[in-house]
Amino acid sequence: MFRLIRAGEGEAMTDVLEAAGLEAAGVVLRRQYTSMRLSASGEQPRLRIEQQHLGTVRLGRVSVQAALEADCEPLGTLCVGRLRSGRLRYRSGREEVLHRPGEVFLAAQPGRPFQTSLRDLACDVAVLDPVLLGDVAAELAAPSGQAPSASGGGGRVRLLSYRPVSREAGVLWTRTYAYVHSAVAGNPHAMHSPLILAQAARHLAAVTLSVFPYTTAAEPAHLAGRDAHRDTLRRAIAYLEAHADQDITVADITVADIAEAAHVTVRTIQLAFRRHLDTTPLGYLRRIRLHHAHDDLRAAAPGRGDSVAAIAARWGFAHPGRFAALYRREFGRSPSLTLHG
Repeated sequence: MFRLIRAGEGEAMTDVLEAAGLEAAGVVLRRQYTSMRLSASGEQPRLRIEQQHLGTVRLGRVSVQAALEADCEPLGTLCVGRLRSGRLRYRSGREEVLHRPGEVFLAAQPGRPFQTSLRDLACDVAVLDPVLLGDVAAELAAPSGQAPSASGGGGRVRLLSYRPVSREAGVLWTRTYAYVHSAVAGNPHAMHSPLILAQAARHLAAVTLSVFPYTTAAEPAHLAGRDAHRDTLRRAIAYLEAHADQDITVADITVADIAEAAHVTVRTIQLAFRRHLDTTPLGYLRRIRLHHAHDDLRAAAPGRGDSVAAIAARWGFAHPGRFAALYRREFGRSPSLTLHG
C-alpha cells in the first residue's frame, strides 16, 4: 500500500509519502531517490517520508520500520542527512561507512552506485542540486567584493568525505537544517516568497560546503558554448516531449536528466536553452505541461467530474492559484473559462 498526502495551503505544502510492504516501499524509494533493488529481512517494512520543497532543495524527514538492504544506482544529487535513530551503513566500491545516531553524513557520491543497509531508521535529509552547490562554490571562490564570472555558473562540486570535517561542523549543519526547516519550510509566509526560498536553499548549500571538504572541477566556457547548438536543443526537447507525463507526484525531471539525455553537461544544456529559446530547460518543460493541460481542459466534460484542479495536478501543478496565473499568462484566459467554454 502506498499513499501520498498533501497538507497545507497555497505554496506552504507538505508532501507525506507512506508505504506499507516491500513492494510499495520500493516504489516510493525508487521514485524519490534512484533505481534500486530492495530486500527486507523479518517483518514487512513501513516507510514514511515527510518533505518540503524549497526550489531546487528538498527537505525530508524519513522513517523506516524494518531491516532493509538496497543495491542502488547513482543518486545524481547530493543527499546530506543526520541520523536521528537506528542503524545506517553505506558501501561504495571499497569504501564502507557506518553512521551512528546523531551523526551528519553524505549518503553517497552522486555519480557512484552504492549499497546500503538500515534498521529502524529515522533521519533528516536534504537533497541538494549539484548545480546549486556549484553556483554557491563559485560565489565563495570569487574575490571579496566581486561577483562570480558571468561566463556561466560554477563547476562540478565533489564532496571529499562522507563525514563533516569536525563534530562542531556537524552541529552547525544540524542547526542550519533545523532553522531552515522550522523558520522557512514551516512558515506559510516564507513559502510564498520565491526570494526567501532561494536564499534559504543557498544558505543550506553554503553551510554544506563549509561542513564537508570539497573540490570543484570547472568546465571551460568555450566547451559549453561549442556544444550549446540546435542539435543539442533538439535532443533535449525530444526528451522533454517524451517524458512530460512522468509521474511527478513523487519525482520529477531534473536539469541533470535533460543534460544526460542530450549528451552534454548541465551548464551546456542551460546555455543552449537560454541562447536559442531565451528560457531555462525546466521553464520549457513547464510550458509543455501547460499545453498538455490546455488540451485536457478543452477536451474535458465538467459533467463527468473533470475539474481544473484535477487536470492541473495531472500535469504537475499542485497549487491551483499558481497554475491559473501561469495559464492566463500563456493563453490569455483563465483555465476555468477554457473548461466551461
